[in-house]
Amino acid sequence: MNEIELRNKFPNASSSFITINAGPEGIPSPQPERTSGETLVPAVAGETAGRESPAVLFGGPVRITFAFYARKPKDASNHFIKYLEDGLVACGILPDDNYAVVKEIVLRSVKINSRSNQMTLITIDALEEL
Repeated sequence: MNEIELRNKFPNASSSFITINAGPEGIPSPQPERTSGETLVPAVAGETAGRESPAVLFGGPVRITFAFYARKPKDASNHFIKYLEDGLVACGILPDDNYAVVKEIVLRSVKINSRSNQMTLITIDALEEL
């Protein structure tokens, strides 16, 4: 589209909008550009292409402690931790989040004074095989 067409379609548009979109390429396509289709990492047996097989850091039973530091803490039981557990598996820290691996879960809500120090601290302790 040229500048006149853009001004007709978008009468309240800023001059920077018109300048950017009236360039030689026109209005950019909302569709992402496709690459050649090559993956970054070759597929490993049992894995999907493009994803490295992570090294599992904890293989045996573990205790996971989730400590939520916040200015306005929630009740410990109100934290939904399933996604955090799934993230530990997806990153290769745990082989699985089933009962054979995760034997204990500890939840803590800690009140702090500074908003800049809000965080979630995840601690994983290896337990002895039962």
